Amino acid sequence: MATLREYEYGRPAVQWADFDAVQIRGRSLNHDPGASANFEGSSTFDPTVLDHVYNNSDAYARNLIEVTLDTVRAQLGHTSLILYADLAFYSYVAPGSGIISGTIDAYRLLASGADLSDCTNLKMDATGPEYWTYSDYAPYPGEDVAADAFGSIAFTGEGGVYPSSPDNFLDITDELALALRRSVALRLMLKGQAGWGSGYYQMAWNTAGYTPYLRAFHNYRLEFFQANASTGEIDLDGLVTDDEDTHVYLGALERGDTGTAKKLYLVNLGDATLPHVEILDDHPEWSDPVQKAGSGTGRLDYVTLAEASVSQEYWVRMTSSSAYEVKALAYRDNTDNLNPSYGGAGWTGTTAGSWTSPNGDLTIPAAAWQPGTLVNDEFQIYVKGNSTDSTWPADSNDQVQITYDSGGSADSANWRRVDGRRTRSTGSVTIDATTKKIPVRYIQTSFWVVGERAFIADDTNINHGDVKSVAAASVGSLSQDVGSGLDDCTLSGNYYGSEFYETADNTDVKLKITTAGATDEFQYSLDGGSTWNGSGIAMTGSAQQLGSTDLYVTWAATTGHTLNDEWTADVTPYYVELENLTANSNVYSADAKVGTSLPIRDLTAMVRATTTAAAGVSETPANRVYLEGPNGETPTALGISTSDVLQIVHPSAATVVEELTVQTVGGTYVDADADLTYDYASAARILKVGTGDTAFWARAVASGSTAEEQKELRLNTRV
Repeated sequence: MATLREYEYGRPAVQWADFDAVQIRGRSLNHDPGASANFEGSSTFDPTVLDHVYNNSDAYARNLIEVTLDTVRAQLGHTSLILYADLAFYSYVAPGSGIISGTIDAYRLLASGADLSDCTNLKMDATGPEYWTYSDYAPYPGEDVAADAFGSIAFTGEGGVYPSSPDNFLDITDELALALRRSVALRLMLKGQAGWGSGYYQMAWNTAGYTPYLRAFHNYRLEFFQANASTGEIDLDGLVTDDEDTHVYLGALERGDTGTAKKLYLVNLGDATLPHVEILDDHPEWSDPVQKAGSGTGRLDYVTLAEASVSQEYWVRMTSSSAYEVKALAYRDNTDNLNPSYGGAGWTGTTAGSWTSPNGDLTIPAAAWQPGTLVNDEFQIYVKGNSTDSTWPADSNDQVQITYDSGGSADSANWRRVDGRRTRSTGSVTIDATTKKIPVRYIQTSFWVVGERAFIADDTNINHGDVKSVAAASVGSLSQDVGSGLDDCTLSGNYYGSEFYETADNTDVKLKITTAGATDEFQYSLDGGSTWNGSGIAMTGSAQQLGSTDLYVTWAATTGHTLNDEWTADVTPYYVELENLTANSNVYSADAKVGTSLPIRDLTAMVRATTTAAAGVSETPANRVYLEGPNGETPTALGISTSDVLQIVHPSAATVVEELTVQTVGGTYVDADADLTYDYASAARILKVGTGDTAFWARAVASGSTAEEQKELRLNTRV
């Protein structure tokens, strides 16, 4: 199974720019300020090099440290499971001073503080040209930093001797995890205690060999591994991703010769139960447009993307009730705004029609706007682009195939194309293993090819079949079929209904005049007149939404209609029709996923434990392992039972594991069916085989126009 991994950041010179440090001094730093506690020492300090003393005569100094975590976050993700992390640095004592001991206390600096680059030339409570630019006082516990120290480490140094490796390790596990989750920089403050004599700790990012760095031991929530070439089982040295985020990028994975399947393992190291996981390629994706500002009731229902779209964050702002302007910002794997005509925060527009970005990536169709928008309404859209567009021909995207693992081999009957074309169901659907029409949100119908494999899935069920047909939404014209009074109503919008209103006479949406007076009122029906919405609705002369649908009726006049006159229009939502379904009686609620990419089934949470005592070949009995779960759970509470296979991580090699088959389950231990091969200290990690991992196969298919055997397989996953 997958194992604990170590990550270091800050040792190479190229990474030093992400570290910043500065020393601040002054009376406000002392808990008991007095007349003699004025600023001491040099009036200048180089913020790029932190190499200074903490001793009796320097009691009013604090060292602030900031680490920009963008690169770290790109490697570990925002939600990486940080098991242990520390800041490693060096101690030093002036020659002839012997061995000096002391303590360093650390505080978390809140994200609202000033940039450390501003903290230069400080003379707090003393005459001087500059003060700290953020406030009149430097931070001290209880103000700009946490009231209590989060860490304290013992300091020891020998006179005139630089350690060959870091000898100070400050535990920043919680601080690093918090900074990753909040997408902020890591900020710390270190304070040395008096009584050191001439000892100090060194942090010098321009001194090779003595630079401080971050060290983290972590697990990913999801990891992908190749299969061992000899055994076909998981290869612990074959990890194929080092990124983890909402999407996990497997990177460029060599897939071998054309048509040769490659076995891969998906491993869940988190505590979440993942009922299914979608495997996608780099087809671009867009998020549902979300209204972020304004009080209008209109909506932007969808956008369309070109195959070569890049990642971008789009903002749309209404300049009138029907016209809008757009701006774009860098997002995800795109560090630049790839639409240069926008300008950083500038807007471009205005238009009341369809709009396409300068690069041709994203299009906002005029038909996607629904009535009810107001001036200054703002909408946000995220686009995850095709990150391999520059190196991967577009036609290659449709030639990667994936299938289930069937008893250790590829399920050759169910190879299917991997892509990101999927949508959400807009209403509950019961699967009965016959042809089934599934109403969905907006889709580009050309991407849903008749005969291609497709699936529908929610949190507990997965069903797959073949695409029989696909259709875009259609909204017909209203026809007056009862009465002969004033006929001035029009129907507009898109329909994402949860049912198909296809009765024998094709009566779908109906309108009926319920009051003819100073202001006329109407009712509507969405099932051909079988049921009506209830009370009458006063006409406004503007577009009026029919319930929670995306259909709108507009009456040109608000009076003059004839009581009981009726109108009818045929309406059909977007839908995907599936046939040859594999499961019966699965009921899917609204927002179930419908797509052409493969789901990996039933990945349960990893069962993890640690040994609570020494175990192994030198212990008695040699087949016994005492263990408990992360929260103190007993073996039984963890779900470990007889015949389960457990793996123990070897203490000296993170990629070597020993397997044992459980013979007996005790209250605090398990006995294996054979003696262990290695010795293990207390706190060795134990994982239960068969939990948190699933196998699947991937292959690329040759074409006449591209040399697929030279391509690379690149996948994403979304949970």
